[in-house]
Amino acid sequence: MSHRIALTFEEDATFFIDCNDGESLVDAGDRAGVRIPTDCRDGVCGTCRSLCESGTYTMSDDYLEEALTDEEAAEGFILACQTTPLSDMVVRVPVASTVAGLSKRAVPGSIQQVNILSSSTAEVVIDTGSSSPMHFLPGQYAGLEAGGLDRARNYSFSNQPGTPFIKFLIRLVPDGGMSQYLAGSAAVGDPVDIHGPQGAFYLRDIQRPLVFVAGGTGLAPFLAMLESRAGSLDHPQVTLLLGVTNDEDLVKVEELEAFKASHPWFDFQYRIANPKQGGPAGLVTDLFSPELAIEQSDLYLCGPPVMVEAVHRYIRSEGRAPVRIFAEKFLVEAAPSLSEAG
Repeated sequence: MSHRIALTFEEDATFFIDCNDGESLVDAGDRAGVRIPTDCRDGVCGTCRSLCESGTYTMSDDYLEEALTDEEAAEGFILACQTTPLSDMVVRVPVASTVAGLSKRAVPGSIQQVNILSSSTAEVVIDTGSSSPMHFLPGQYAGLEAGGLDRARNYSFSNQPGTPFIKFLIRLVPDGGMSQYLAGSAAVGDPVDIHGPQGAFYLRDIQRPLVFVAGGTGLAPFLAMLESRAGSLDHPQVTLLLGVTNDEDLVKVEELEAFKASHPWFDFQYRIANPKQGGPAGLVTDLFSPELAIEQSDLYLCGPPVMVEAVHRYIRSEGRAPVRIFAEKFLVEAAPSLSEAG
């Protein structure tokens, strides 16, 4: 039996390796061509010190305290040369991926569908054309290079990993290069280069209720997270709060209502800042009712900076700090270093 290990590096690039029963992370990495830095392999130098963010493992206690203290081990830090996985894991390695001898290569794909969901939102389905599905963590993003554009645009995956196709929920912005391509000349079969997976925003081990807060197409990573949990019958409560600006920004409502009807542990609510068709008016922070147990939950935020910052201000002003908080902001095409659409 083998376990799937996601190794995330300083620049938030993620690589996946398979680790056999009884095999250390360092040995599994070497076998896969991923060199987790180490100078000893004996638990002495501490060079392979990393952080386990998800999963279970055993770690030999035959190492020096100078390499890893008891306090660090209690916080989830590990020595990769002394660690044997017992399950799939997510491990953060505190070096650049180039130090591990890696370089990100684009995965080739082709457009399978372009669904214009509204005047402001498109859903793109890409066939990776590979016998091995593209691996990523629910919540991560990839850069898409298509339509002869001069650079890749970043978008969050909106479906679960492990399928022969990948989906993205994309905001259509005026004069946006990718937006014009998708709404205009994009055709089935067009080639797409996929740069990823990337990002430190992803679903962690589920230990308590979850509150997802999305702004606009910041909904995308939460669709991936929900789909990855769809087979769970007994699950901590998950509440998705969605805020959009205009009626046309509200998409996937029927899909989410159907998910809610079939999963008793899931709740979904939304607000529209400027409704013209009678939808519920307000901001996403209006949904933070006293009944919403934020203080006993993990909080995930994804959306434009103004929304993410508004939620942070609300939490501080009301003294309602969650157990853990994970956030990702995105901007439109004017900021190429950040995600264009969540």
